[in-house]
Amino acid sequence: MAKWETDILVVGAGPAGSIAAREAAAGGAKVVLIERKSTVGIPVQCAEYVPASVREFTGAHMGSVVQRVKGIRTFIQQSEAAYTKAPGYILERSVFDRNLAWEARDQGATLLLSTVLLEKSPHGEVLYHQGKKPEIVPKVIIGGDGPRSLIAGRINNSGPVLAVAAQYTLELTAELEDVEIYLDFAFPGGYAWLFPKGQFCNLGVAVDRRFGAKVLPALHNFLEFILKAGKLRSAQPVKKTGGVLPISGPLPNTQKENILLVGDAGGFTHPITGGGILHALISGQLAGKIAAHAVKKDDLTLLGNYEENWQAVLGDTLERGSAKRNYLTEQWQDLGRKDFQLLARRTWIAFREYFRGCTIE
Repeated sequence: MAKWETDILVVGAGPAGSIAAREAAAGGAKVVLIERKSTVGIPVQCAEYVPASVREFTGAHMGSVVQRVKGIRTFIQQSEAAYTKAPGYILERSVFDRNLAWEARDQGATLLLSTVLLEKSPHGEVLYHQGKKPEIVPKVIIGGDGPRSLIAGRINNSGPVLAVAAQYTLELTAELEDVEIYLDFAFPGGYAWLFPKGQFCNLGVAVDRRFGAKVLPALHNFLEFILKAGKLRSAQPVKKTGGVLPISGPLPNTQKENILLVGDAGGFTHPITGGGILHALISGQLAGKIAAHAVKKDDLTLLGNYEENWQAVLGDTLERGSAKRNYLTEQWQDLGRKDFQLLARRTWIAFREYFRGCTIE
């Protein structure tokens, strides 16, 4: 069996894994970045909206921008309830992800596509690559392998709570300049969205499966509503996608021994909105820098600084989001039926009530 040695093995070439590999390689570490897909970023499993602050993390993102958006319109039970000025971008995620992976490669990371992490070996990790099973011996492993992360399972007894999402790309009757969010009891524990993408839009729904919700019927009902509102040329999607996203906050262990978790693998998505690209970039950047420093100093105890670092940047946001998610789950059937407006305002980030306590007055 062939055996490779490396300082850092990064599993998963999504935004979190690629930026971790980029930062680690830029810090002087020998990095191998593996991706199970044959092409980075395909298939796309994302609504593709990001805040404008992503430009702080990658200079190549502009080539993936399909449209700039000015703000977010939030609807409660089909009536507009808030407008938030929130400059952002609608991305072509496949291009965005590919560019990040290339940035990692340009910094010196080795990118291996169609490569799967199979299992631990006595001295390292067994991969499946080009029909063979080479063994790789890393000093540090960074898990960026998504919401059902194999690496996360090694250092946590259970994974995150997962919402399920489905999305269609459809043609608009007229281009829009704002993102639209829809909150309704018809989307149990979740919400619906319309993200404009030039002459098209991404129309999607996410629901919490713990309520027994079925995502496709919810999406079809939402599509019918948007179609009747005159915003779509037809109900025939040009593209379909879907997936799962963590909604329970960071996992108990995001670092243990020689392992660091980033992005969805660590539960770094917002527990209410499910937004994860910006959090993926932040956690990946921190993990890559810390891992490279630990390798350079030949002291893996320095990996213990990771949690303190991400807590300083993301801790307050994720802690509040987790508290609001718990409140939403507890109150959905009772308060949701009695006063959905109140529940929505207390548990969605566009409203002042979100930033107050959860006690019913």
